[in-house]
Amino acid sequence: MWKKKPNGSEEFYFYGVGGQKLGTYQPATDSQFGTRMVLVSTNLYFGGKVIRAQGQAVVTDRLGSVRAGSGPATRYFPYGEEQQTTAQDRDNFATYYRDSSTGLDYADQRYYGSTMGRFLTPDPYRASGGPASPQSWNRYAYAEGDPANGFDPTGLKVYFGCEYDDVEKSRRESSNQRNRAKTFLKH
Repeated sequence: MWKKKPNGSEEFYFYGVGGQKLGTYQPATDSQFGTRMVLVSTNLYFGGKVIRAQGQAVVTDRLGSVRAGSGPATRYFPYGEEQQTTAQDRDNFATYYRDSSTGLDYADQRYYGSTMGRFLTPDPYRASGGPASPQSWNRYAYAEGDPANGFDPTGLKVYFGCEYDDVEKSRRESSNQRNRAKTFLKH
C-alpha cells in the first residue's frame, strides 16, 4: 500500500498473506544506488499475534489491541477511542493501524472511526446482513454494535467469543495440510 504524507514524503506498507503489516519503507534516491527503498520499521508476529511493533516489544489484549509498548499503557473505550491520546501512525485498537493524516484506523480492508464506533464504508459483502441478527443489517457498525462480546480484526467479519480462535486454528491446520501435501508430492 502506498501513502503520501502531509509533509510530502511517501511511505510504502507491505502486508503478509494474513493481512498483518510487516514493514514500512520510504523511497530514497542517491547517486551511488539510484532509487531504493529504505526500511523505516518492521512488525514481528508469532501465532498470528503481534509481538513487536515498529521495533518495540508490545503487549496485546484479546482483541489484538496494543496495550503496552515503549510508552505508557494504553486504555480504550468500548469502540476503540483511546482514554488518553497516544502517538499516531502505529498499531492501535483491535489490530487496526492509527493513521495520523486522517485520524482514522485502517482495518486492513476499510477505515474505521473510533470516536464514532463506525466504519466509513459499508461492509462490501452484501450477504453480511441476515434475519438471524438484525444488528448485522447496519453494515457500518463495529462488531454489530456489540464491542464487549465481538470484534472485527479485518473490517469484514465479526467474531464472537472464542469463534476467532477456532478460525485461526482451522487456518493453521489447512496451511499445515497444504505443506504436507507439497512435501509428499516432492518425493
